[in-house]
Amino acid sequence: MNVLRLLAGLMSGVMVGTPAYGQAPDPRAGDAVELFRAFCLSTGGTPDRALAILGEGNALAKRLPDDIVRQAQGNREGGIGWAVRSPNDAEIMLDYDNRGICGVRIREADEASVQAAFAAIARDLAMKTSKDNAGEFSSRTPEVRDVDGVRITYTAHSFPLGNRQAILALTTAEETVGEQQHFMTFAFVEQAD
Repeated sequence: MNVLRLLAGLMSGVMVGTPAYGQAPDPRAGDAVELFRAFCLSTGGTPDRALAILGEGNALAKRLPDDIVRQAQGNREGGIGWAVRSPNDAEIMLDYDNRGICGVRIREADEASVQAAFAAIARDLAMKTSKDNAGEFSSRTPEVRDVDGVRITYTAHSFPLGNRQAILALTTAEETVGEQQHFMTFAFVEQAD
């Protein structure tokens, strides 16, 4: 079964009413990053808010079948996800896996716009973290790779959140690869025992 076709079918008519984050030239990028901020960053990556607001499906989003979520999450069991269509027609998948990773997958949007909107969130977070924790926000140099002839860029930031270390990451591609073009994640770093 083609996940993209099923996602596209489930997303038809589903809209999310979130304001775009930043002034990205491609408004789909702002919509997706705002959804990420609202349902991943603002919640510490837990699905409680999504379950309360989005539930099983409503005018904002359509809850995805477990097999679609499992396939998107590398065949890991126990995740949940929603297909969302933004006011600017972005096709987005919000998902939480069973390891505590919150992700937003964007079917298609201008790569530079996604990177700029994501960078704006990272800058805001860095300023807040620096005030609260004496500059403990760190950023990795973006990694650029070629995967099957497509340029993929990975950017990550880590910062303290409470008594844990969190990571905020973005993977973008110059074109759609498989079922998505861009993927944002928020998670806590696993601590070695």
